[in-house]
Amino acid sequence: MKRVSQMTALAMALGLACASSWAAELAKPLTLDQLQQQNGKAIDTRPSAFYNGWPQTLNGPSGHEPAALNLSASWLDKMSTEQLNAWIKQHNLKTDAPVALYGNDKDVDAVKTRLQKAGLTHISILSDALSEPSRLQKLPHFEQLVYPQWLHDLQQGKEVTAKPAGDWKVIEAAWGAPKLYLISHIPGADYIDTNEVESEPLWNKVSDEQLKAMLAKHGIRHDTTVILYGRDVYAAARVAQIMLYAGVKDVRLLDGGWQTWSDAGLPVERGTPPKVKAEPDFGVKIPAQPQLMLDMEQARGLLHRQDAS
Repeated sequence: MKRVSQMTALAMALGLACASSWAAELAKPLTLDQLQQQNGKAIDTRPSAFYNGWPQTLNGPSGHEPAALNLSASWLDKMSTEQLNAWIKQHNLKTDAPVALYGNDKDVDAVKTRLQKAGLTHISILSDALSEPSRLQKLPHFEQLVYPQWLHDLQQGKEVTAKPAGDWKVIEAAWGAPKLYLISHIPGADYIDTNEVESEPLWNKVSDEQLKAMLAKHGIRHDTTVILYGRDVYAAARVAQIMLYAGVKDVRLLDGGWQTWSDAGLPVERGTPPKVKAEPDFGVKIPAQPQLMLDMEQARGLLHRQDAS
């Protein structure tokens, strides 16, 4: 009798485990309306560039489903179990609440597997994903954060979304001499040492006259599109901010910097920076956007203002 009870309990446990597994594997596809009625959440498994707003094809849909989260399959091998659990907690995903994934089959399967291991049991497919372009949402100014294939296509002369209006340049930014740049860099890229835009002891920006000379040296006008990248993305972002302050209208960053270009397996070259024709006429007075930066005196002036933070 005792043995029968143990076997019965084991069979029931196995049955419940299988049922739970089947439920996770075989959850019915949901439309966005159905998902919202169940207070569920959509998860976009595509690379973040497409979630942000870049179309996957030249005239394809642009953006992501309303209120969708982005958990790109390309991130999974870089996310530990603890990091994924923290992501789930941050976005308030409940193990018994529905989530619906969308993207290509491979990405969806990869994300589904990790979420199942994390304990989510109501995982389905968003059946009408990206089918209604008018409802899709985009991040403001997503065009300023470019992705590797877009840049490569631009270099190859192909038609791209948000193509620069005129002359454009690719520039690697880093501190000091271009040691890593010499070994391998994006084809055609110029090089800017951050010492050209900021100086000791506080690493504030250089004077406007020095900034004007730096831009002239690199052949940059106010209407030149500048696409920056770095091994350290902060260096590229710092140069971008200072160029915007000076008055360069269209400054873009390569999302993820050099690492994403390298990971994509795109062409590289080695050697010294190319010779650049100087452009002494920036075209507008520097700074054209002084509001983007405060000097020390201006910062002190904010200390006693009630509306400052």
